[in-house]
Amino acid sequence: MKILVVEDEAPIRQLLKRTVEGLGYQVEVAEDGSVGLEKFKTFEPDIVLTDILMPKKNGLELLADIRRLNSDAIVIMVTAFGSADYTLQALRLKANDYIIKPFRPKQLKEYLDKYSNFVNNRTLEQELLGRFIERHYKLEFGNHLEMVNRLADRLMLETQNAIPRQSRLGVHLGLVEMITNAIEHGNLEIDFDMKSEALEGDPEDWINLLKAQMNKKELAERIVRIEFTMNKNFCEWTIIDQGPGFDWKNRPDPDDPEMLLAANGRGITLASLQFDELEYNERGNQVRFRKYLDVENYSDQL
Repeated sequence: MKILVVEDEAPIRQLLKRTVEGLGYQVEVAEDGSVGLEKFKTFEPDIVLTDILMPKKNGLELLADIRRLNSDAIVIMVTAFGSADYTLQALRLKANDYIIKPFRPKQLKEYLDKYSNFVNNRTLEQELLGRFIERHYKLEFGNHLEMVNRLADRLMLETQNAIPRQSRLGVHLGLVEMITNAIEHGNLEIDFDMKSEALEGDPEDWINLLKAQMNKKELAERIVRIEFTMNKNFCEWTIIDQGPGFDWKNRPDPDDPEMLLAANGRGITLASLQFDELEYNERGNQVRFRKYLDVENYSDQL
């Protein structure tokens, strides 16, 4: 997998380069957004790690240029405390994620592992001889975190490309976040403090936590149910877990920039920015989210 690092501060740029290379990825670096854009065109990376505040062309301008060229590249913004407004702008410009400075190599590895799984399982575009104009189905899925990317891949395939290409990557990643939340925080009852402590410890701590929860029969046998509806106006997913639920009324407001710098609820915040509607049931173990379609564009494809 190829990764482009765009960072104007030389020490941070070299640290990122050494860390990413040490994880076994192919890396190119650029010292500002202008050079980064040229490297993007020639290197054709799968993932871009870019600072926001840079000379010549800042990270937001670089992101906008990248999205005009390629809607499939994964772009992770490298941000800092005090730049929450810029981070929110980046997410609205279709950045896929963000990492806050200063961060440890272990955190960067977690991000790259997550997105490398997505890149390796990316849906291949298929030639379609016809298109469904309406469909509805339900499926059940066990607590198989290693299969979540493939499940999201299948769910995206079911949309029959009704979702515009420039939005498909974000919706796909949003599905991954919501299904993962349903398994980890819903069925397996791993709360934020438990997960944070495990991820901050040794590499085996997170694996051991998952094993411990899966060894509890009453948790391991739970399932996630997914309902999907598509018509000419929207695609809608409902995800239901068998956990105790949570207080969704206190989840971060995705329109509040300062909430982006809060670790709790990060996945939900990222996912909510990809959909036009998102709502929980009172208990908090069921979430429905909808993506509206461009009806005129969709009709043209039929």
